[in-house]
This record gives sequence, structure tokens and C-alpha cells, in this order.
Amino acid sequence: MFLAAGDAQLENLFGVLAAMLFTAIAVGLLLSRVRQSILVGYFVCGLLLGKTGLGLIKDEGMIRAMADVGVILLMFTLGIAFSIAELKKLRRIVCLGGGVQLSGVCFLAALAALAFGFDWRVALFLGFVIAMSSTALSLRIFQDLGQENSPAARIALGIAIFQDVAVVIFMVVMPALLAPVEGTSLVSGLAIALGKGIAFVAVAWLLSVYVYPPLLHAVSRTRSRELFTLSVLALCVGTGYLGSLFGLSVALGAFVAGVVVSESTYSHRILADILPFKDFFLTLFFISIGLMIDARSLAGLWLPVVVGTAVILVTKTAVAFVAAQLLRFPVRPCLTAALAVSSIGEFSLVLVDKAVELNALTGEQHQLLLFCAAITMGLTPIMVKMAGPIAKRLEGIRFLQRKRTSRSDGDAGHVHSETLLGLNDHAIICGHGPRWGGSERGSEGVHYRHHHHRNERRHRGTIETEIAVVHLW
Repeated sequence: MFLAAGDAQLENLFGVLAAMLFTAIAVGLLLSRVRQSILVGYFVCGLLLGKTGLGLIKDEGMIRAMADVGVILLMFTLGIAFSIAELKKLRRIVCLGGGVQLSGVCFLAALAALAFGFDWRVALFLGFVIAMSSTALSLRIFQDLGQENSPAARIALGIAIFQDVAVVIFMVVMPALLAPVEGTSLVSGLAIALGKGIAFVAVAWLLSVYVYPPLLHAVSRTRSRELFTLSVLALCVGTGYLGSLFGLSVALGAFVAGVVVSESTYSHRILADILPFKDFFLTLFFISIGLMIDARSLAGLWLPVVVGTAVILVTKTAVAFVAAQLLRFPVRPCLTAALAVSSIGEFSLVLVDKAVELNALTGEQHQLLLFCAAITMGLTPIMVKMAGPIAKRLEGIRFLQRKRTSRSDGDAGHVHSETLLGLNDHAIICGHGPRWGGSERGSEGVHYRHHHHRNERRHRGTIETEIAVVHLW
């Protein structure tokens, strides 16, 4: 009987996965023809498969479980992509641009929430959620446009790095802020939460120095690709579970695990091996969010959704544009970067889901935020493509015409000498021809990832030259 029940659940799981993946392929092919972001199509997949569409997936427990697994591994891959070296190189953009963008949007959104009668704690939470942008979407937009090395992409990346650091701290203090323990003051609750977070980071750092490197080195010596990938996933799950033992979320623990692993000697190889998992779990995460959206509730929420979406896009674009202008970049990259970070991000959806578990948000408020997030993500790629004509009009405004000098922070167009310092067992490859991507895996025994590359792209007959620093093992 138990075996029969297990077989039924397994068949249901594979049926759900098959429906999600085949629908994602169909929607992705359709969107690629009209040159729209495939990430947005995943929301559409969720709507089509959910209870408001064809009703093929109705098991809410399975949907939430798949979303949780997707979040954990997505956070791990985002942690691996997080680069402390990049943070140092873009420190001016990160600190000034990211700080102004996050604090400005958070303040304005929290002020609006207070005006609508929300408690100040929930208002602060909503301000932070709205201020967060989609890192995956903004970077994908620049990749699709062939502008990943442009000044606009560097501004967007700097803002995204600041948000990644801020969200880690906010996820630590969020339970104490939204669901304080009875008899405990806010200050003491926040202090305890921060203490747990610092203790967990300290333990994770010790593991990264004394445990993870010898383990990865021993596994690497076996020359077994399967064993290496298994070890990386084990580090992700193990560190995530360790975070739960400290009273933190497993997703936060997985992100810290990714950051810790990213600083190891094998970071390039890990990133190359884990990229297929990133795409898969990013798909699962966005589809599961679409499954949670109840389109039937839109009938009573259409006005708040329309007004909220418009206000979010305008406010976030304006604040990010001002932040980029403070960095003394020209109008066009400022506007392009501002539009790229105007959507609500995937971290926001993670925080909103956690707030629902803490009973800080109602079901209607949850649906409202999901609608706004999906629509802003859908409109962002379209708005970025309109940045050129709008920038021409803005350049005609007198106070924006003063001469600006574009800073060289994080100039991705050249391989900096500091990038090459301290590298061992690497080779430099100069290539010409069709682009071979940001991270690839070569033949057995050679794994590589671009530290930097310089490409020269001509639309209609692409010509590209690239320089890559290759890690040999």
C-alpha cells in the first residue's frame, strides 16, 4: 500500500515536471520569435498550468515544495556568481549608486505604505521589497542586447551587488522585525538575529578555510566530474542546513555557501558545472511563482495593480537615474541602467513568501505584490529597448547637458593587471569568431571561465574578438 502511494506521488511529480518543462519550451520558442525575455514567459507558464488556466497542476503542497527547492539552489548559484573582487572593483558604483537607489526607493515606498495605514514595520518591509530589482532579468537583458560590457551594464551590476549584500542582512533581521517574540524588545530581537547571522557567517568562513578547500582538492584529484558536481551540491545543502540550525532560512544558508565557494580556487570550475542547474531551477522558481498567482482575484485588484505597477516603475526608474547621474555617467547609460533595474526582483518574491509564513501579509496583499512583480518584469525588457529615443529627449534638457566624465570603475573592456596577479596554472587564450559564452567547460581536464573579455560586435554578421584567462586543472 505504501509502495503504491509512493509510486502515485512519483508519477504525479514527473507529470508536473513534464508539464512545466514542455510548456516552458513552447512559451520560450514563442517569445524568442518576438524577441521578448524568456524569463517573463515562465510566469505565463505558471498561469497556464495553474488553477486559473488549464488546471493541470493543483497540488499546492507540491508547488510550494518545488518553489522552495528552486529558491535554495537558485540562491546558491547567485552566491557563486557574487564576486568580492567585482565588489572591490565597482565599489564606487556599488556604494554610491546602489546605496542611493535602495535607500531612496525604500524610503519613498515605506512612506507611501504608511500613508495607506500600514504598521511601520510592514511599511519598512514593503519599501525594501519594492526597492529590490531582478538581477537575473537585468543581466539577461544586457546579454541579449550584446551590451554586457557597457557602462549601463556596469551601473546595473553595481546596484545589483549592493542589493545582494543588503538582502542578506535583511533576511537575517526580518523574522525579528515582522514577528517579534513576546516579551522581547525590538532592539534585543534584532541584536539576537544579527548575532546569529554573524555566528553563522563566522562558522561558514572557518569551513571555507579549513574544510572546503581540502575536500574539493581531494575530489578534484580523482578527475571525476560527477563526484565534483556531487560535492558542490553537498556543500550547498549542508551549509544551507547549517544555516537553519542557527535559526536562519535554508535559502540564506545556501547563498552564503555560494559566496564562500566562489572565493575558492575552484570557483571557475564550480560555476561552469553549476550553470545548467541555475537555468533549470530559475525556470522552476519563476513557474512556481506563476502557479501561485490567482488570476481570478485580478477582478477586484485591477486598479491597485495598474496604479501600483505604474508608480513602482516610474519611482524606481527616477531614483536609479538620479543615482547614476551622481556617478557622473552620461544620460543614455544612466537611463538604460535605471530602466533595467526598475522591476521587482526574485529576492522580493522570496521575502514576500516568507512574510506570508510570518502572517505579516494577507492573501490579497500577497497576490497584489505577485501581480506587480510579474508585470514589472514583463515590461522591463520593452522599456530598456526604448531607452535610446527617450535619452535623446532628455539630452535636450539644459541641466543634463553639462559635461560629464564617465568613470572607469569596473571597466570591463580591458583585462586589468590586478586580475592577473596571483593566478597560477592559467593560460591566456585570444580567440576570433562566434562568441563562445561567459562560462564553458572544455575537454576533459580543462575547465575555464572568462575573467574578462573584450568583444567587438557588429550586428548582421557578428565579428567578435575575445580574451579569456583559462584555469587548468
